[in-house]
Formats: sequence, structure tokens, C-alpha cells
Amino acid sequence: MSSARFHYTGNDDTVRCDTCGLEVSGWTLEMKPFAIHTKHNPACTFICFMLPTERTNELSAMSFTPACSISNDGEELCKSQNAEIIHDKNLLNRFDEVETLKQIRKRTYSDWPHRTSPSSEQMIEAGFFNCNVGDRAICLYCNLICQQWTPHTDDPYQIHKIISPKCPYIITKLRCDRLASSNDRYLSQRNFELDATAHHKEYVALKIRYVSFATWPNKNLPAVDDLVRAEFFYTGSKTVVTCFYCNGSLQNWRANDNSTIEHVRWFPHCAYARQLCGVELYRKIKESKQRREEHENYQKFIVLLEVNDVDVNNESVSISDNDLLARIVDAYLDLPISQSLLGRNFKLSIIRHCWKDQLLSKYNDFASDSDLLMACIILQKQAEYISGKGENIIVPSEHMKMLRKKQQAGPVPKDQTDSGSPLDDCA
Repeated sequence: MSSARFHYTGNDDTVRCDTCGLEVSGWTLEMKPFAIHTKHNPACTFICFMLPTERTNELSAMSFTPACSISNDGEELCKSQNAEIIHDKNLLNRFDEVETLKQIRKRTYSDWPHRTSPSSEQMIEAGFFNCNVGDRAICLYCNLICQQWTPHTDDPYQIHKIISPKCPYIITKLRCDRLASSNDRYLSQRNFELDATAHHKEYVALKIRYVSFATWPNKNLPAVDDLVRAEFFYTGSKTVVTCFYCNGSLQNWRANDNSTIEHVRWFPHCAYARQLCGVELYRKIKESKQRREEHENYQKFIVLLEVNDVDVNNESVSISDNDLLARIVDAYLDLPISQSLLGRNFKLSIIRHCWKDQLLSKYNDFASDSDLLMACIILQKQAEYISGKGENIIVPSEHMKMLRKKQQAGPVPKDQTDSGSPLDDCA
């Protein structure tokens, strides 16, 4: 029930979703809570981002991506191991983020204020979405809202796990971690599994990629050795090379181009490229790309101002100009996606606020319609769960200090530890 966002009302067998208010009763053994929730209220925001539905433009095209790899080779496992993995796989299938959501969560951290710790990578891995309000972050699966993170002290994943242990994201991740750590064969075969999922398996071997560069025009171009070690093979067409794993292609090379850096810069989600360059270099490449994108977005915004007959040379004109900003936001509110969100019971003030924040911080519109949808959900969740109640915003260091004091004071009855929590809807 909890994984479908239902909690018991205390009345017969009636359960309720706090997100959309749906109440269901008359349960039988054959009824599946998540399917029932989806059937009776597919517009529930929890359902919208938990499943790739036909009612969401981009999410409808996506399929579930396993949260972690699980061996399907049951014949080679002992019966007890096989039974455990099957059980865990069923659990994971009830909570799998679509890949689109994972990428959207990453994009919410483009302006994350903490450079080192807690880093955006730590926050993303811990399941938090950035709220774009200082360092406030929210988990959309359990509604935990945290801010005022202490650098080099607070571990987002541990904080999430301790404060909200019933969160579907945390439960799934813990199960994944346990399976991965107990499955030595999975760990030892990671590179083999990457090779098995490569787009061009015939070019996995280094020497085969070398052979493909037999006709490579060497003049004023990167060395073949560098290109091969950056996972590329030569297509035989002009200066076009392709990554054997992610299928990303690059051309128009210059002699001083770094093959690995260009690979990561243009295809940051390539697992092989990321592993090749290492964590620190990967972070620097991402930051450099982000600065370039921000500059390009600003230039696009200047063009937008000119289209609106605004004198860009007037020093008094800026995006913070209320009249100008209102005109631009109004134009975005006329877009089909904005109108669609209004039809899905998002308040106009929520949609307007999201467009305004996006323009003020990014000088550009959202990367996709799904990014706007998530921004609206994030803002709406904050409005619902904070609603003037400052205690529903957790300051990690203070909350952990309070928990330590409780532990030192001795055990507390379960009914007391469960009460007063802002996360009751996860129970």
C-alpha cells in the first residue's frame, strides 16, 4: 500500500492517497494497489511521475529502467539465492523511475550552491530534487524537505535513510545496494555487462578499433591512439568517429582537441566515457559545459528582448524588469504545455512562478515539457507540505542532533516515534 502512496485511514479497509485525496475500500486479494490508484486517478501527480503514461508527452515514450542490475541467470544460482532475487525484483518493479525523471532530477541542480559537499551528485544519488530556493531539496516520493545543509558533514543519502526509512526510493536503493554487494559475480562482471549492452559490440576490442582507422586522414587531427582509447572507432566517412558503447558520433576535429574530454562533453551519460575520465575530471567538464550553456542562454535571451522591441543597450533594462518579465511569462503561459498543465489541475500561479524562476535563473525556457511538469510538481509539493509550517522543513544537522539526544535518553515507544513526523503519508 505504501509504495502506491496509500495509507490507512482507520476506517474499515479504506486507504487514502494524500497527494490526490483518492480513497479506496472494498479490497480483495486480487486487487493491486498501484494499478487501482492509476486506474481511478491517473492525473495524480504521484502517478504522473511514477509511470510513463500516455497523458504526459515525454514520459509516455519512455519505458521503465531497472533501478539496479539483477541477474536473470537463475539456473546457475542456488534455489535460496534465486528465490531472494525474484522477490527483490518484484519489489523493484513496483518502484522504477523512468530514465527521463532521473535526467530531470540532474537538471534541477544546475544552480546548486554547494560546489563540493554536499555535491549535486550526492543529492541526486540520494533521490532529492533541487527546489531552486537556496539549498532546499525535496524527495518527491516521501515529501521529505531539507535545507541548510552543513558542508562536509551532512551525507544526503544517510540523512534521507535515517529520517525517512519508509520512503519507496530509499527502500528500493537499500535493496539494490544489498543485492549488488552480495552478488560478487555481478560486481566482477560489470565491464562485461557494459560490453554486452554496447551499441557496436564488434568494436569492443581495442585492436579492432585501431584497424578501423586505417584510412584516417591524420593531417591536423587528433592522434589515432587518443581516439581509440577514448572508445571511438572510425566510420570511414570524413572525420566522423563513433563511440562503440553509446553510439555518439563526433566530427570536425581539430588537432588539439582532447578526445576523452570531447566524448564526455557531448555525451555525458556514456558510462564508458565517464569511467574513463574519472570523477574529478568528469565534474570539471560538466562545470565548464554549464558555464558555456549559461552564456549561450543569455545571448538567446538578448535576442528575445530584441524581438520584444526592447533596447538591450539601455542599462536600466534587465530580466528583473517586472513589466518585461510579465510580458515574456505571459507568452510562455499561452504555450500548449502550459495550457495542458492547467487542465491537469495545476494552479495558474504555480505554472507562472515556475516560468518566472526559470527565466530569472537560466535565461531560457525548460529543456523539455517534462522539466516544466516536474518544476510544477516540486513547487506544488512545497506549497502543500510547508503551508506555513516551518517544522516541515528539516535542517539535517539540527534534526540529527535531536535524534542523538533521543537515543541517549533511551528507547521511545513506537507510537510516539511515529507521531509528529512530516512523512506520515509514507507509512
